Amino acid sequence: MFKRFYFSVHWIRFIRTGQVLTVGYFISIIPYMLSEGTLFLHQYLPALVFKLLLMSALIEHIKCLIPLRLLNIYLIVILILISSIIYTYIKFLPLSFGLGQLTSDDVLNLKWKDSWQLIIHK
Repeated sequence: MFKRFYFSVHWIRFIRTGQVLTVGYFISIIPYMLSEGTLFLHQYLPALVFKLLLMSALIEHIKCLIPLRLLNIYLIVILILISSIIYTYIKFLPLSFGLGQLTSDDVLNLKWKDSWQLIIHK
């Protein structure tokens, strides 16, 4: 009885949290997506907050649902995810914040996709 009640309350809380954060995300991003001009970072930041909160709610919900015997695997996956985020942040830190001197080769090494147009001053 308690287990079924816990899962139903937990599920309802997860659904409501997801709905609020998803609506907040779309309210924050849709006005800028309708404009035809260039989108700048300050236009993405309010929506980014909602997206990060939604991701953390999803990670918490998955943690509550998995059995205890799989908890170690789950924690390893989360550790790999966090490590990749930190690696990417550190890798793009000089380009994002203008820290240090970057040569043209350094800038080209930061280009992960061919569609990226990074400006190299000669």
